[in-house]
Amino acid sequence: MKRRRSLPGLAAVLALAAAVGLPSVVTPAAALGLHALLAAAPAVAQEPPQAVAQGSGELRPGWILLAPMEAFGWAENRNRMMDLCRHDRRPEEETEAACYRRILHPRTWILPLHEGPGPSTPSLGSLIIVATPGEPVRPMVLPEGEVEAVPFDLDIYDPDFGYGPWFHQTLLAEEDGWYLVPAEPLGGPVWVGLEQAIPRPEIFRLQPDWVYQTRGELAGRPGVASPDGATTLVSVETDGVLLRPRLHRDMPCGLEEPEEEQDVADPVPVRVPFADLYDESGRLLLRIRYTRGC
Repeated sequence: MKRRRSLPGLAAVLALAAAVGLPSVVTPAAALGLHALLAAAPAVAQEPPQAVAQGSGELRPGWILLAPMEAFGWAENRNRMMDLCRHDRRPEEETEAACYRRILHPRTWILPLHEGPGPSTPSLGSLIIVATPGEPVRPMVLPEGEVEAVPFDLDIYDPDFGYGPWFHQTLLAEEDGWYLVPAEPLGGPVWVGLEQAIPRPEIFRLQPDWVYQTRGELAGRPGVASPDGATTLVSVETDGVLLRPRLHRDMPCGLEEPEEEQDVADPVPVRVPFADLYDESGRLLLRIRYTRGC
């Protein structure tokens, strides 16, 4: 992996938060919220993505959920504030108004990003998960030594956390509570430490019979995708997958099957090695087509 420029570390993030009276990991945010502080700071220059090692047969391709389930529950607080602040559920000394203020504050989770799978390796910054009641949970990356967080474009993301929730990034490797994921804002894959905030993170592997959307070179591969880029995963092998163009009957969603498909047999699947499922930055060239069921 290419060495990135050296920058302070998670301690710098926490020191910044403490300096302005904001909380650290897994605590309610102060009135301004960490995201408000970061939004007011100058922009950060981004390094271009770099080539990375592709997937192998040792790790079945998939994605990892990069936020604790607690974050999605906190984002739901606005819809259940009356229940959360009932007199028999809030602390005896807390008024209803004070309870509302407490449960409607943004909450942040700060996850360390390192060059290797462990805290002793060079730090590259932090992944910041912000849960604001009534709003979608948001991911940001704060590079080492900077005060401006940049957006983190997840591979699979649905702002309506009532589905899924989908808040996933391609998983390239895992080791002792650390997970290697592509992070284009930092110039390439990084190891994210999830052990403290997410002891048992959800990993969603490629699933047979699911419909996916193809991207990049995979989208143009003969016999893999339908004209709109959709593909059906027939099976997962030791070091590759079988894909074929999606037919309407693979995911009908209440739509009638086109007449030209009614008597058509399933297309012969095409075998694609795991290595060909990734782009040069390490992101899977497949996306879940129907994150909401249809």
